[in-house]
Amino acid sequence: MRYLVSFCLLVVCTFSGAAEPMERPTDTEEAWASQVDQVVEAQGESPTFTGMMVWSGRADREYKPFFQWELRLKAGDMKMSGLRLRIQPLAPDLSPLQQGRIGAWRALGNLEAGQEADLSYTFNTPIFSAYRVELTWRGGEATYLATDRLMLPMLEGVSDSIAQLVTLEPIWERSPRGKTVVKFWLHNTGGAAAKEVNLKIRLRDGDGQVVTEYPYVPDEGTIPAAYAKEHIVIIPKTPSFNTIQVVTAQVEQSAGFALDSMDFIGGDTVEVGQIQQQDGELMGAVRNGTGDHLVDIEIALYFTDAAGATVDERKVTLASLKPNETGEWKVDINDMKPWAGYETDLSYGIENGGVAEPAQAAAQQVQVVVEGLALTILDQTGTDGALKIKGELHNQTAADLPGLELTVEIAGASAPAKMKVGDLAKDERLTLTLVVEGVEQLTGLAMSWRSGQAS
Repeated sequence: MRYLVSFCLLVVCTFSGAAEPMERPTDTEEAWASQVDQVVEAQGESPTFTGMMVWSGRADREYKPFFQWELRLKAGDMKMSGLRLRIQPLAPDLSPLQQGRIGAWRALGNLEAGQEADLSYTFNTPIFSAYRVELTWRGGEATYLATDRLMLPMLEGVSDSIAQLVTLEPIWERSPRGKTVVKFWLHNTGGAAAKEVNLKIRLRDGDGQVVTEYPYVPDEGTIPAAYAKEHIVIIPKTPSFNTIQVVTAQVEQSAGFALDSMDFIGGDTVEVGQIQQQDGELMGAVRNGTGDHLVDIEIALYFTDAAGATVDERKVTLASLKPNETGEWKVDINDMKPWAGYETDLSYGIENGGVAEPAQAAAQQVQVVVEGLALTILDQTGTDGALKIKGELHNQTAADLPGLELTVEIAGASAPAKMKVGDLAKDERLTLTLVVEGVEQLTGLAMSWRSGQAS
């Protein structure tokens, strides 16, 4: 999900790290709910953030400008005692803000394993580009980084095998003749180099529409781990515009990281899952949840670029699978063309008295299209009275959709799933995850949406 969020342009000359929290806004719960697709599982004993909203005002109870964080924290797999938290504003190079100081420690007390706690944290600080959250508890500590006011802080120090690109503080100056100078910071906060990196500098008008897009390749496309550098890009001639967005794209080439492949759904189905990349190979498994003996199993893998176009394909076969048996597979991708995603297709035969009868395993994907916006259901998991759905959102309209908000109604669910998607460019695709309560199986759905432009 991509957002461009500008921090409010407040000028703060004095500040205090122990300001009294203001009243929590009524839309906090809605903001937290929109971040459900960002939530990651707790890493061992370290907790995870399941909700975060940052807002600001001109004067707190001490008549000083302030920022306030509304946060929800979930403990890991063990009890935490003496939990404390503090926040530090950061500059565009992710160093401590020169005119700011670190916030005061706030106590959250004790948390049982898996328990959640809410906290409002107020800080009188100058404008910042990012922020770091520090946590300590009896016997442990952890730090988390957020580079956007709409993102959840992510645990630092755990991404040793992947690259994580971050762009900060895009500013620009436009000459009377139409030349525009753009400055921004580019970071790789992960533990591996990013390969074949391409940036797109999008200029948008007052309605959020993209008026031009300028490609830029930083440092010949290779961004090493721990990279932090300010870039200056000169765009020779630009039309009139209001805001700038810098979008990053890269080819995933790190070994040993898990791809976005959900585990098996279960039930009386045949399914492909548990896909991961390691040492130049793509590997996964096929589960036969039926009562039939399957033969001549073929898995077709279609690798796509960032726009969804197929750039390469591979096929792998398994001779047979008995009822309720799982078989593993792998395929060499060392000579693969650059790719950003993949799709799978599965076919097999059913053994019937020694005769194999062809059958098509993959059921048609569920898709709903509303006024040019298409939602395709890719996977679903139902358990404990809740349904988790993985889907792909595709903007098939004739225009970009700024500030896109999505509502999905699932038949039988206790409430619709709502999500603030952000900006979705024309023909752009986005993978998302929705969770609804009160139903464990998808039997019907409806969708509605709205964006920053009239639709």
